[in-house]
Amino acid sequence: MPNFSKTQVLIFIIVILLLVNIAMVFSFGMKQPERDEKNNDRQRRPNPIAFTLKEKVGFSQQQMEQIDQLKKQHREKMHLLFEDIRKAKITFYSNVNNAEINEKAIEELSVNIGKKQQAIELQAFRNFRDIRALCTPEQLPKYDSLMPQVIQNMWFPERHGNNKHKEGTKDRRDS
Repeated sequence: MPNFSKTQVLIFIIVILLLVNIAMVFSFGMKQPERDEKNNDRQRRPNPIAFTLKEKVGFSQQQMEQIDQLKKQHREKMHLLFEDIRKAKITFYSNVNNAEINEKAIEELSVNIGKKQQAIELQAFRNFRDIRALCTPEQLPKYDSLMPQVIQNMWFPERHGNNKHKEGTKDRRDS
């Protein structure tokens, strides 16, 4: 068995590490365009509500055009509401360093945030009602059965790896 000096062993290890690093940089560099393609595909696909309305409820092209108009109006309203809540939160949290503010004033500011959030929820609810109003009598049962799950998935998407609420699985705390 040959006798290697410490310097030769260290040089060998450095060369191996350098080759591994080059291979990793090359592999990550090659995979980046795939990620971009996946993101572009995601942007091209219709949103879950539009997909459900067209493919599963059976909305016509005319109904989908009305949906587009409702969506534009809804976005404008929601943008203003989110801006209002953002400003209310800035005002609320700007008082963190204000030793002079009393609890009642803090609670009033927090209630203001709650009212803004309530306005957001009411607008979203009205939007889904407006969409429902576009349904034909034949489409209503499909809409009523499909949309609650679509809405739930939109607001509370399932997290990857979180199986504690799925059927047949048990929460570790229950064991």
